[in-house]
Amino acid sequence: MRHIPKTVRLSLKLLLLGASALHAADYYVALKGAGTADGSSWENAFAFAQVDTVINETMEPGDTLYLEGNNYGSDTLEIKSSGTEAARMELIGVDRGVPGFPRPTFMGKSRSTNAGANIVLRKGASFWTVKNLQSHRRGWGLKTDGENRRLIIDSVYTHNTVNGFGFYDCDQLYVVNCKAERYDRYGIHLAHSCDDVILRKCYTDCSGTGDEPDAGWWRHANPVGFYFHTSQGSQYPYNTNILVEDCVTRNNRQQTPQSGDYEQGDGFMVEFRNRNLTFRRCLSYDNQQGAYDMKGEEQVFEDCYALRSGNGFKIWNDGTMTNCIAAETRGNTVMLIGKKEDPNHILNAEHCTFHVGTDGTGAAIWIERGQRGINQATLKNCLVTRAKSNSEYRKNSIMGGYSGAGGNVDLLGESEDRSYRYDETADLTNAPQYTQFVEPWRPWAEPDTASAFDSQQYGKEKGYHSKRTPSPLPVWAELIAKADRERLPRDFSQ
Repeated sequence: MRHIPKTVRLSLKLLLLGASALHAADYYVALKGAGTADGSSWENAFAFAQVDTVINETMEPGDTLYLEGNNYGSDTLEIKSSGTEAARMELIGVDRGVPGFPRPTFMGKSRSTNAGANIVLRKGASFWTVKNLQSHRRGWGLKTDGENRRLIIDSVYTHNTVNGFGFYDCDQLYVVNCKAERYDRYGIHLAHSCDDVILRKCYTDCSGTGDEPDAGWWRHANPVGFYFHTSQGSQYPYNTNILVEDCVTRNNRQQTPQSGDYEQGDGFMVEFRNRNLTFRRCLSYDNQQGAYDMKGEEQVFEDCYALRSGNGFKIWNDGTMTNCIAAETRGNTVMLIGKKEDPNHILNAEHCTFHVGTDGTGAAIWIERGQRGINQATLKNCLVTRAKSNSEYRKNSIMGGYSGAGGNVDLLGESEDRSYRYDETADLTNAPQYTQFVEPWRPWAEPDTASAFDSQQYGKEKGYHSKRTPSPLPVWAELIAKADRERLPRDFSQ
């Protein structure tokens, strides 16, 4: 039976809360205003110069403000007021046909954290829905100041920022259909003290160029697509109960001027002070370092993909995986990395495939620290495979940074649930007889290859299988295709 996190139950509750707002009044705001400028309709819209007063003084719980899609310059949009549990407040951007601005768009003057944020929910601002806005060239696209409760952030886009979204002390937060592109540091950041969070159908792309390289931007970036918590030594409370579902992150890469420097860039990165996280149907690819760099506690991965990155899944404490695949990494597909003072890292994987591709230089499973004979990874009905022959790789398929690392992986011996290791799997006549061998594998763009790493020999009995659960590919295809269609020129806000 699969782990069902608290956040799944929270999801419906949040959505119901979002739908239950009592719209006591509707207000309309356009860039220059219109008619009598009393905000009663588009024909009599408030001017944007009045928006601070409207949001923070005029509006009451249950009210909705509709904001015309237009260029609102470098003013910061501040929200200081709050709705209530029974009557949320809403700020919704509306496309009114202004050329180039289907959303209300806020243009900062400096891509620096000293410049603050374009959209800010000030301390305590709660029970708000913010929808269909866009932010450019600032320290943060959208940021919260803390003690914020039950926010819904829907279809907000950020571009050319240091950080796309920064959430500080946000509880019962729901972020959906949001996009961060061309960020220096973080796409979506849960900084600290965030409890009961859902991130759904969100997309981050560091360089904002899709499959087109942009080495100049990488020199500016030390990026992470989804980053949870600041550091192990932080004085702030943990983030807890987090669900990340149907999310995509790509192109998190740093290119340093000097050859040989350690270059950063992770897709999903969880620091130590995070607990009870579930990643479901997530895709991370084309990252400089880890597709998933996971230091949290009680971490669950369901139907997740780690592709075309430096390493696949890096587990520092514990992880439970079901129907996941890591492939085409330059380094190791799975890494168990224990702290020097407490080298305990526990992985339980079921129906997963860990595959070293033709360009791989690492192991399928690498254990950095541990004690010989202690099983720190248990693989049930998994496949550990490599594309080439044993002699063509520098490393064995299971290795570690100390003698006896192989003793830390339990393949379940001769049981019915045993896992298997195979070499030379690029030859489809060899076990486990993958459906087709594809490199580079892009199942989101080429759905006819979605089943490429299904095993013809074992079917659904061993390893990852594309049809074990409802396919995530339509969601990924939608997110990536939508981002590619709406990709902005690189100098859009410069």
